[in-house]
Amino acid sequence: MNYKTRLQFIFLMISFQSIGQIKDYYAQIDSSRVHQIAPNFSISTLKGSIINLETLLEEDKTLVLNFWFPACLPCIREFPSLNQLVEAYQGNDKVVFLAISIIEQGVKSIAYHKRLQYQIAIDESREVANAYGIKTYPTNLIVDKKW
Repeated sequence: MNYKTRLQFIFLMISFQSIGQIKDYYAQIDSSRVHQIAPNFSISTLKGSIINLETLLEEDKTLVLNFWFPACLPCIREFPSLNQLVEAYQGNDKVVFLAISIIEQGVKSIAYHKRLQYQIAIDESREVANAYGIKTYPTNLIVDKKW
């Protein structure tokens, strides 16, 4: 796949309580960050497999990315909402969930205790986080080919 194809991302905050809060949040988003071409990446999962953006988006799938790390309390508090999102899309093979931690230490324990239902990858070099311009945690993105 040629990555000149318009793979775009938008920000998603999952733990809002109402549609109004979501609309207020989107009104404040830096519009220059929306509808940009998503950088390609290749990353190792906790299970040892290598995954990349092309594979994750095959067949017009939508990717929900979560950037986090184990010492980030807001990241940990967000997990129940992330799990609810996964459950809401259970059975929909067009939506893929990936949590990318920038620190490996403690990831397995937290993922187990919080029952994180996302596939988990490690980005200790922060190559993927930097490519996506991630500066605060948690950050959630939607990446797809449709925008």
